Amino acid sequence: FVNPTPAESTDFCFEGASVTLQTDQASNVTFSGFGTSIQVPGFQGSFNPASAFNSASGPIGETRTITVNAQFTDAKGCTNTISRNFDVLAKPIASFTPSVGDPDDIFYCYGDPQITFEGSSLVAGQSSRRFYIKFLGQTTLDPDLEVNGASLNFDPSDYYDLAVTRGQNPLNDAQFRVTYQIIDNNNCSSSTFRTYTVSPSIQVSINNLQDAEVFCSNQP
Repeated sequence: FVNPTPAESTDFCFEGASVTLQTDQASNVTFSGFGTSIQVPGFQGSFNPASAFNSASGPIGETRTITVNAQFTDAKGCTNTISRNFDVLAKPIASFTPSVGDPDDIFYCYGDPQITFEGSSLVAGQSSRRFYIKFLGQTTLDPDLEVNGASLNFDPSDYYDLAVTRGQNPLNDAQFRVTYQIIDNNNCSSSTFRTYTVSPSIQVSINNLQDAEVFCSNQP
């Protein structure tokens, strides 16, 4: 074999895309190892980092080294095998919870107090954290909101009003997809999201009465 690809020094993020495995031989090549599959029979294989990581054994949260083999068989049945080791980097852990209240509560009313979503802390080797807020009911072309850092102040009424400016029907519930993302120093990322619903303010009136209306004490 000559220069099988990818190179042995290649590191992969857990959530990285699958890559093509290939040698200098145009046929009669088979690939094996955790995370491998056939792409073009006898010629190309595929390597999936997440599948390889989950199939291999190792401590939780640590890099796992994966051995991939390529075997060539010639017309006489003679074989030659070459192996390459790839490191698959562990997935960063991303999570967030509200600072108060039930962490499983996803429904809020227009007048509810502000909630602060707290993201999981950085650990060694991680570099950045951010929140993204997507307005699911918008009809405008406004981009998602991005908030850098590990906390997001979510005021139901403010976000509902902002949703209305983005095309949300003011008579309906507004939905927001809140995503929290961590990126480590290897540029590997992990994210988690939840969808929250904010109900509009309810207008209540009393029939036949006007605000600040004056009545006499003997009035029927």
